[in-house]
Amino acid sequence: TTTQDIDIVGGTLNGSISAMTSKGNDVSLTGNVETKADYLSTVLSFASEGANVILTNDLTNKKITVPEGVTLTIPEDVTFTVSASRQLIVNGSLNVEGTLDAAAYVTETKTYSGTLANAIKLIGDGHTVTLLKDSTETTAIQPYANKDILLDLNGYDVAADMTVVTGTKVTIQDNSENADGTYNGTINNSGELTLRSGIFANIPVNSAGATMTIEGG
Repeated sequence: TTTQDIDIVGGTLNGSISAMTSKGNDVSLTGNVETKADYLSTVLSFASEGANVILTNDLTNKKITVPEGVTLTIPEDVTFTVSASRQLIVNGSLNVEGTLDAAAYVTETKTYSGTLANAIKLIGDGHTVTLLKDSTETTAIQPYANKDILLDLNGYDVAADMTVVTGTKVTIQDNSENADGTYNGTINNSGELTLRSGIFANIPVNSAGATMTIEGG
């Protein structure tokens, strides 16, 4: 029946924290707070504006969200791996001194995805998907209908096929210095496809009524 406000300023958390908010309790984390991977999601959920949450060991994540006004720091010698079916959403800030291992990044939603296929499938309100490493996944990539997606190969290679359904617009380009990212899969196009730059190993297959525009590459 009591109401407690707990303010944690800096330090290291070696366990989880909780607060029965239904009872009016509240926990606030500020300053530089170190935490183990097991507790990162919970610690971030209680972090207040200005907090810097520092990951102290490697993590292969479940879904993690960094709140607005909060910084997540990945120190040297620490690796944060975004696993195949998961995402890292950064509404606040990300400070990477160590390693962030993710497949792709959606600019508008500040979302890191574990696979390129998921980045495109779960793009939500995003538009620009940037590849962050070679994509060796073979699961077919299929954007949902009525999406307008820009894929930046960013100097990396894609192995999977892609299906552009009717009503969907897909633009593929490579903004890296050498523009030598390669799309090795076959693109089956029933919508609108634009190729701007990059290397395409296979000629796209266009269905009747589809549109393909080649501007470069």
